[in-house]
Amino acid sequence: MQIISVMNYKGGVGKTTVTANLAGELAFRGKKVLLLDMDAQASLTFSFVTPDYWDTDLKESKTIKSWFDCISQGNQTMPLSDLVVRPKRVNKFLSNKNTRGVVDLISSHLGLINVDLELATLLGGANMTQTKRNYIKVHGKLRAEIQSVTSDEYDIVLIDCPPNFDALVKSHAAVQRT
Repeated sequence: MQIISVMNYKGGVGKTTVTANLAGELAFRGKKVLLLDMDAQASLTFSFVTPDYWDTDLKESKTIKSWFDCISQGNQTMPLSDLVVRPKRVNKFLSNKNTRGVVDLISSHLGLINVDLELATLLGGANMTQTKRNYIKVHGKLRAEIQSVTSDEYDIVLIDCPPNFDALVKSHAAVQRT
């Protein structure tokens, strides 16, 4: 299984478009793809599910923000597999084409933009060394969760990153080191 983060520090350069089209092509070729939308703009999410569906079925408890909220509130995180949805339209298309590929999604949330500040407040330590250790724990937890979700189920994970180098993007980079 491969994990690929699509990142650039500037917005509007096509990260989301590349991620969505790569997922579609790989699934069309029979790959099982998991998309992780880490960009607060949620454009990748809305490329695969309607805003109405997101609002009624995902917003409250089935986004990556829900996972990070558990950490910032000091609660046990849910398995990432609890956040996975299978977008109907794209998967119906794939099924009609007789491909074995699939596209699944862990959606973003517009409130994800505040998660970095919450994590910085929570993870800040008495000194830089302690702060780094705290961030590594969170990054390691995200890496382990992605691996547990994807080990048998997916051929590839594509992560759409936000256009900056905040704590969330750093956690993507930590995931890549596996």
